[in-house]
Amino acid sequence: MSEQGETVVADRFPEPRRTLDAEPFWRGIAQGRLLFQRCGGCRTAVWPPRSYCPYCDAPGLSWEESSGTAEIYSFSTVMRPPTPVWNDKAPYTVGLVRLAEGYYLFTEIDEEWQGIAIGQKVEVTFPPRDVPLPIFKYARNEG
Repeated sequence: MSEQGETVVADRFPEPRRTLDAEPFWRGIAQGRLLFQRCGGCRTAVWPPRSYCPYCDAPGLSWEESSGTAEIYSFSTVMRPPTPVWNDKAPYTVGLVRLAEGYYLFTEIDEEWQGIAIGQKVEVTFPPRDVPLPIFKYARNEG
């Protein structure tokens, strides 16, 4: 809402919120690499990025490159776009994928919505976009 009380409709896609802890992640995305953190103490995969381990409170999280392989944990297909900027994209699917390293990522699943299923194997892609983001598609070597 604007100060005058009228609703402001977005005329472009929203920008992701970038935090200082996540800067290595965004640099990796710009290079076509999916990075995540791992705790040096308990060795747990950590997401979203932080300055300490949420599991054992250890400092010193390190960055690792993900294999990019995952399975669909949960999903929802958006049939009715939230604002006009999304009209050409709908229907589109978003969801949680569980990466092979043990962390979950909220992402777009770029496949025909009718065939998407929980447990389906997917892999990361980095399609050219104004705002680079990791997008998941069906795994090529599923089976």
